Amino acid sequence: MRWGLPYVANEVMMEYAKKIQIARNPDSPPDLLKKLAEDNYWAVRMAVAGNPHTPLEILIRLTIDPDSNVQKALQSNPSLPTNTRRRLGTQVRHKRTG
Repeated sequence: MRWGLPYVANEVMMEYAKKIQIARNPDSPPDLLKKLAEDNYWAVRMAVAGNPHTPLEILIRLTIDPDSNVQKALQSNPSLPTNTRRRLGTQVRHKRTG
């Protein structure tokens, strides 16, 4: 069995790819999406934020995520109320210019 750095890195990336796939799936259960919304990797949280079937309470919780990619995914999610998406758009623009 090989346990060198390339093998471990590949295994970690495969794990994240699986999480992202689950987070994007419209049939993923809400409790799983809630857990994935707290993942350390921003791309997993971004996938949850962009899933139109993510429950509103999870989307609202993600509005305070510090990663701009997560914020951008929320802005494009039609399940998030329009006024919240507008507010996020203003915050993201301020972060870029600030």
